[in-house]
Amino acid sequence: MKKKLIGAILIVIIVTVLILTYLYIQPQTQPLKYDCTLQKGGNTYGLLIKTYNERTLFRCVLNINYLAKNGTWITISKALGVVDNAPKTSYSFILWDYQAEPDINFKHSTELIEEFYFNETTKLETIKINAYGYRNP
Repeated sequence: MKKKLIGAILIVIIVTVLILTYLYIQPQTQPLKYDCTLQKGGNTYGLLIKTYNERTLFRCVLNINYLAKNGTWITISKALGVVDNAPKTSYSFILWDYQAEPDINFKHSTELIEEFYFNETTKLETIKINAYGYRNP
């Protein structure tokens, strides 16, 4: 009886260790989902980003790289903290000296502002967004 009990306890411990090892060995980062609005007002461009995710992610980071008119890439980084499936949090950025893509089809939202909507599945040549978080705190 004691041998069966010890054997059962040993199996439970081994299975628990294997599960915990799997959880911590798998890739720690996961991409964030986001919706973006590129706004154009005259010669000034702004970027509004709303982040969300299906599961809670910790220590989230948003990196924006955009092409300036002089041909250099400019990087903007923002620490977001925790992101989950709660209502989307918005972040605004001004893209100084942004070189707009010729293929972007802006739509008028007001008399003075034009907008272009995209998300993480849209690939642009002049704006690269890398948004990610960690599964564990």
